Amino acid sequence: MKITPTITIRAKLEHYLQQEGLNLLEFAHISGMNRGIISNIVSENKPMSINQLDLITEALGLPKLLLACFEDRDLKAMTAIF
Repeated sequence: MKITPTITIRAKLEHYLQQEGLNLLEFAHISGMNRGIISNIVSENKPMSINQLDLITEALGLPKLLLACFEDRDLKAMTAIF
């Protein structure tokens, strides 16, 4: 069985920042997020909310998380987990 490494959004974000030569403040402007929150997410000090995940993936040019298939109660449960 071949094991495939998992690529996380954090890893994608760090790679994107390096590739584009951006610092956290510049990415904060692109994503519409606070620089401190991005710093905490990158350093794994803070879990991402679903809204933050959407903002980051949109800024990275990745598809948005499909939330339309979840009911509101499911979203509240997911938010509590993340």
